[in-house]
Amino acid sequence: MMNYQHIAYLIGCYVTVADLEINAFELEALDGYINIDKSQELFRLRQQIFSDEEDKLPLSSLINDLRLSNPTQEQKEDIIRFLATVAFADGYMDVKEKNIIEKIGSSLNVDIADYMDEAQSKETEQADSQKLKWYENVRGFFDKAIYNLARNKSKNFLLENILGGPAFAQELEKVTKTASVDINRVSNILEDYNSKLSDEIELLSSFKANKSKEQTVLAVNEMIANTRKHIKDIIENSLQENIISLEKKKRNIRFFTIAFMGRTKAGKSTLHKVVTLQEHDDIGVGKQRTTRYNRSWYWDRLRIIDTPGIGAPGGDADTDIAKSIIDEADMICYVVTNDSIQETEFNFFETIKERNKPLYIIINCKDNLTQNVKFKRFLKDPLAWKNATGEKSLEGHFNRIRDMLDGKYNLNAVKIIPLHLLAAKMSLDAELSESDRKILHKGSNIDEFILSVKNEIFESGTLKKSMSIIDGSAYQMNRIHEQLSNDYDSLKKGLDNLKKTQKSFVQFVNTESEKLKTDLVDILDNAHKSLKNRASSFADDNYDNSSAGSAWENDSRARSINEQTNDRIKARLEDFTEKLDEKMKELISDMQFLSTISINSSYQISGQSVTNSRLAAGVFGSIITAAAPLVISQLWHPGGWLLAGATLLVGAVVSIFTSLFTSKAEKVLKAQNKMRENLWSEIDKSMNKSKSDIKNNVDGIKKNILSQIETTIGEYVIQTEKILRRIQKLTKIDLAMENTINSLIGFRILDYIGKSILNEKKIDEISDEELRETFPVEHNWKNHSLTYKYETYCSDTDRKKVEAATQMIITFK
Repeated sequence: MMNYQHIAYLIGCYVTVADLEINAFELEALDGYINIDKSQELFRLRQQIFSDEEDKLPLSSLINDLRLSNPTQEQKEDIIRFLATVAFADGYMDVKEKNIIEKIGSSLNVDIADYMDEAQSKETEQADSQKLKWYENVRGFFDKAIYNLARNKSKNFLLENILGGPAFAQELEKVTKTASVDINRVSNILEDYNSKLSDEIELLSSFKANKSKEQTVLAVNEMIANTRKHIKDIIENSLQENIISLEKKKRNIRFFTIAFMGRTKAGKSTLHKVVTLQEHDDIGVGKQRTTRYNRSWYWDRLRIIDTPGIGAPGGDADTDIAKSIIDEADMICYVVTNDSIQETEFNFFETIKERNKPLYIIINCKDNLTQNVKFKRFLKDPLAWKNATGEKSLEGHFNRIRDMLDGKYNLNAVKIIPLHLLAAKMSLDAELSESDRKILHKGSNIDEFILSVKNEIFESGTLKKSMSIIDGSAYQMNRIHEQLSNDYDSLKKGLDNLKKTQKSFVQFVNTESEKLKTDLVDILDNAHKSLKNRASSFADDNYDNSSAGSAWENDSRARSINEQTNDRIKARLEDFTEKLDEKMKELISDMQFLSTISINSSYQISGQSVTNSRLAAGVFGSIITAAAPLVISQLWHPGGWLLAGATLLVGAVVSIFTSLFTSKAEKVLKAQNKMRENLWSEIDKSMNKSKSDIKNNVDGIKKNILSQIETTIGEYVIQTEKILRRIQKLTKIDLAMENTINSLIGFRILDYIGKSILNEKKIDEISDEELRETFPVEHNWKNHSLTYKYETYCSDTDRKKVEAATQMIITFK
């Protein structure tokens, strides 16, 4: 069993990766606790955690083992102090890091507050100690003046020295100072924004449904509740994403961050090594994905992040982790290889473009210099790989990259630099001669890359950092605004269509019910006529039949007429019901518009349609079956025949007495007429009653259908309109906050070109409302443009300078 220190060390590894990043300062804190080598079992267990392997020791098991190791009070305090040091080593404690330490504190029964404060205080002291001394600042001012002269005269050897000294550090301190001001203002805006969103969540949660117990209304209530939940989920996700985004920015505030991105094995990690001269071969082996989490190091006051490979087979999670760094990165270096430039990976640039990130594309020339012939050829002409021309040369790759980027990125804002990373790596090999190493280093072109990056940071690092903080927050708000606007448009369009369909349905029911009445009466009229004809012939044949009543009831021809009439009525009713059902489906289809707000959502909260799946079968079931009262037994009264039969029986008895006093011919004629009149009379009564019943039933059905439609659709419309009003308010809140942030972006751009309208203190004193109303700036995310709505007195030269620095189309008033 491991001792408590080993267990605490592995828990420290979990703290390290809690924020999905393995940070160099956190690794130093780990190594400062226990110094281990690669041969130890503890190192293997650490690697499993860093590589996120399935068989890694679970955190819960480690926490339990730590408790069972029964550490002393002093050892417990030592553990918490160590974990807090790891968490704060990168300058910021992530929420997930804090959660782990809180679990350990609870398990060991230790109050962690004092140890957290202690670790934070030490980290702050460490950060303060890194600030430039007064004499370094003085040198920095002189170096900056020399930089301006050297830049204009393209003296790279001077630039290299200056950009590695106090002037560069001084500029980065300015970046940090400005970023701190920006993060405080953006934090206040987001806190106000989140507070307003929380209020909206409360209002959505207090929804009061119609208390009707009708099935259709209950189903509508359920659908409306699901729709409200969807809007609520969007807000809650927005709150969470705002918090996460802010956490990332706070962690990143002290350093200008450069993210290395690209496909697996493209050379990202090698680029890091040759730039920073730092080893990092403790994660991953062979040709497996070597960077499971984002890895971060520090070099010349810059933060370098090596991300997992994008687009690797089975590496979707790695791609997501890589994408997670885009928000906090101030600059992106995307590595491709000259042996395999794939169009699919360039689609990734659209994601970067949306965030207005400065982009370097590094073409890594993969020429195997470990082969002796190629190595000697390189030493003889170290720039041959770079200067060659033709389709298969770097020139050809440059052209293909530009073609692939066309329409996906602002080509003027992209820098393409070729590197021979293997040559740069070999230049660090101490076993090679110093002269060979110098040739390898110079031929790798790594100095051009470093100088270009540092020069861009020196020139516009403050603006780029501010854009990451301010514009990144505006981007998040715009996403929410766009989603809410899309939901509003979808709901409004669906509701308008539903109202039209409802109107059409009412007209249909009125028209079709009148047609139904007319058709059913016609069917009865035909039956009426046929029965009376049959009654005449029946009377002729049965005038002296003492069982005439029974004979009429069983008369095959009368029954056939009855059955044919039943079939015709049934067929007509079925036709009406089918038409009603089809028309009802149109209503159901139009009511499905509620589902579109989840189907089209970029959030995909639940993965299920908002519309209840029982809609088609249940919501209108009672309305469709309203035609059920139109059954044959209620419209067609065979009881009339029974009455006629009884009358025929009486008529037969009467005819016996009549025959004693009249001639035979007269007796026959009278008996036939008597029977005919009786039958006709009863048939007339039955038919008149059936027609009246038909009309009353159809009118009743129509009333029932229209009443239920009015109740159901009416409730649907009322509740949907309430949701629309809520979305309108949410959109207004979001747009106001986004416009406030856009105004801040506008100020930072004016600072960059030396055209500031207000000083920092004055901006701080302006309220959010006054800021967006007095200094409005319109940000169009679709065409990546920024338009000032107030006078700026900026020139066309200013515009071009800003566009080059921001990758945006700028319009000054």
